[in-house]
Amino acid sequence: FFSMSASACGGPIPMSGRAASARVALLAEASRRSEEPGAGSPAFPGVTPPLRLAVEPSSDRRSLVSDGQSLAPEGDANGAAASAACKPPPPSAPLLHAGHYVVLLLLNCIGAFSSDCYIPNLSDVVDDLKATDQEVSLTIQVNWYMLGFATPIVGYLSDVYGRKVVICSTLLVYVVGAVGSALAPTIGWLLAARCVQGVGESVSIITSAIIRDVVDDKQRRMRVQAYFTTMRPLMLLGGPSVGGFIGTAFGWRNLMKGLSCWGGLTILLMYFIPESNAAVLAAAAQQPGPPPANPPSAGAAPGEAEAASPPPAASPPPSASPPPSA
Repeated sequence: FFSMSASACGGPIPMSGRAASARVALLAEASRRSEEPGAGSPAFPGVTPPLRLAVEPSSDRRSLVSDGQSLAPEGDANGAAASAACKPPPPSAPLLHAGHYVVLLLLNCIGAFSSDCYIPNLSDVVDDLKATDQEVSLTIQVNWYMLGFATPIVGYLSDVYGRKVVICSTLLVYVVGAVGSALAPTIGWLLAARCVQGVGESVSIITSAIIRDVVDDKQRRMRVQAYFTTMRPLMLLGGPSVGGFIGTAFGWRNLMKGLSCWGGLTILLMYFIPESNAAVLAAAAQQPGPPPANPPSAGAAPGEAEAASPPPAASPPPSASPPPSA
């Protein structure tokens, strides 16, 4: 055993049989004394007692100790537990009611409905703006392109700056594009306005993020997402039918004005939708408030409040001027 241990340390150490017996007895005595209750440092210097598994009966915690010293101090565990207890809980997601879902439904359908709702009225646009069929058809295509480009950007901004502020800002862009389309005097103006309106139509993607924020149960979240996702292709199919009826009855410009009213109404209704972005809610909760004032206690009289306040520091007396010389 000793030859093998010495070989592990660098080579065999010659040892006689009597010396080996004395070494074994020395280690046995050191091990026995270290296992005695209340034993301190070993009686034989240079001999390290073996590690023991100590159990604290009060807390049922276990740690490796050597010479009665714990290798894992309890202060670190207690400090970690205290810091975890002092850490504020994460803000909970707000609950949505039936009225909230109606507002989200309006927000979800506005993009799909607005993209091609005036397809049956393209001939009226050609006659009104003195444009060609290809130029008027291009107003739908550029709207789709801008919708596809702006959707990931709007989704990212809502993750960084919050849902409500990005929704209201994007809907404002949508209203500007819809009003510009309604007032377009030329085909070039209409093309530019439809590009702006396509950026605003990308706001519909944020409804999926809000549902993900507020619905914790996976099964219920999938059902709600399925309902909202189904409405978009329905709006793509039903938009030309409903929009064509409105455009034929009241004109395509009034149809664009109606879309602008839809966007403005949704902006107003977003006031009732709570913010659901957890990162924004946590940042708002960690912002320090204004320093609290120190008003006098409710039971103190006005005179006592004045007496409690420290007196103003007295100004030093003016130094006496030296007497004039004779």
